[in-house]
Amino acid sequence: MNREMKKAILEARKAEHEQKIQAIHAKIEARRVEREQRIAEIHEAVQARKKARLQYRAESLKAARHQQKAVTAVEDRENVDRQARWAAMMANVPTIQFPEDDPKYNSTRKYGYV
Repeated sequence: MNREMKKAILEARKAEHEQKIQAIHAKIEARRVEREQRIAEIHEAVQARKKARLQYRAESLKAARHQQKAVTAVEDRENVDRQARWAAMMANVPTIQFPEDDPKYNSTRKYGYV
C-alpha cells in the first residue's frame, strides 16, 4: 500500500466518522426537541388543570356567597317575624302603673338609702 492509498483510506474513515458524529448529534437534537415538546405539552396540561381548578373554586365561592346571602335573607326574615311576634305579644301584656311619688313604692326608703 502506498501512501496515497493510506491517505485515501484515512480520509474515508474520517468522513465516515464525521457522518456518524453528525448522525449522533442529529439524534441528540431530535431527542432534545421531542423532550421540549413533551415538557411544553405537560406544562400546558398543568396550566389547563390549574385554570380549571381556579375556575371551579371561583364558581364554588360564588355559589357559597349566593347561598350565604339566601341564608342571611331567611335569617333576617325570621328575625323580623320574631320581632313582630314579640311586639304583638308585648302589646297584649297588661302592665302595672306605679305612681312615682308614692312613698310606699320608694325603694330608697325601704332599704335605707338616702
